[in-house]
Amino acid sequence: MPRGGKRTKIPETTKKTAVELVVNAGKSISEVSKELGLNYKTLCNWVRQYKEENNLIKKDPAEEEIKQLKKQLAQLQLENEILKKAMAFFAKETL
Repeated sequence: MPRGGKRTKIPETTKKTAVELVVNAGKSISEVSKELGLNYKTLCNWVRQYKEENNLIKKDPAEEEIKQLKKQLAQLQLENEILKKAMAFFAKETL
């Protein structure tokens, strides 16, 4: 059982309203959680989940560049290994 006692099921409409107040109306999570009597951390989780599902989380451009560069590095390493093997193969044939 949770620390605070028995869990209560919060209606989806309340959840949706709370998230919309934070995301669309620009209210703070603290403000909305107090207004609606919700746990602050619970509302944080709902907002984060909503933003992830709707691709609203702003990604750091550097992270995207690092991801792209790692992918490019892996591709170049693979190509390098193939070229080394091909070079060894053709070197054997010429001897």
